[in-house]
Amino acid sequence: MLSRRKSGRAAQRLGEITGLEAKTLHRLLEFDPKTRGFKRNKNNPLPHSAIIVDEASMLDLFLAHSLVQALGDAQLLLVGDIDQLPSVGSGNVLADLINSGRVPVVRLTQVFRQAATSKIITAALAHHMCLDLEF
Repeated sequence: MLSRRKSGRAAQRLGEITGLEAKTLHRLLEFDPKTRGFKRNKNNPLPHSAIIVDEASMLDLFLAHSLVQALGDAQLLLVGDIDQLPSVGSGNVLADLINSGRVPVVRLTQVFRQAATSKIITAALAHHMCLDLEF
């Protein structure tokens, strides 16, 4: 199993925590600057049985398509928060997949990073419930 992160720093941290190899998607897919494409593709698939992509809200269409083309027989697990930063490039892949109703989705509801009463959490919950807030 291989774990992938969108950013190099996040990949390094994930590797330290899990003890597993972690790379950015560009490194995983072996970006080739000469062709401006990836060496890993449907003709040269990834040699892994499972791939975990964290921060999947940042996946754009090009990168998501390239990843899916290179999966081969590997299982793909996307981890992300649709309320986090969207991709810089075209597309809103994670949100579109979740909203399609065509893929299994697990929603985590317990918050560990902020106090449950913090304004960040209150605002996020209100956003999901379409409430107006006053601070």
